[in-house]
Amino acid sequence: MSFVLNCANLIASTIGIDPVRDEAKMAEMAKAAPSKTYVAKTIVVETPEEAKAREERGEPAPTQQGQDNEDDEPVITALMEALSIDAKTITAE
Repeated sequence: MSFVLNCANLIASTIGIDPVRDEAKMAEMAKAAPSKTYVAKTIVVETPEEAKAREERGEPAPTQQGQDNEDDEPVITALMEALSIDAKTITAE
């Protein structure tokens, strides 16, 4: 916990947020933070050699299955916009 506390305080100080020095309070904040269950994504990877052999056999390209074919681009774009807004609010002191 000390490592997390110190790293968080370094980042907080860097971006102008008051640090939290009480480990118990930091642990309480971490427990209260919302989180989602991790769901591993799988992707289909095909080497150029495999793609060439597949094309020669006349087979279609592999496709992602189920949830794994969701495009992450909208999520990435939204996060980048949020970071851009946050970065504009940081002042050099």
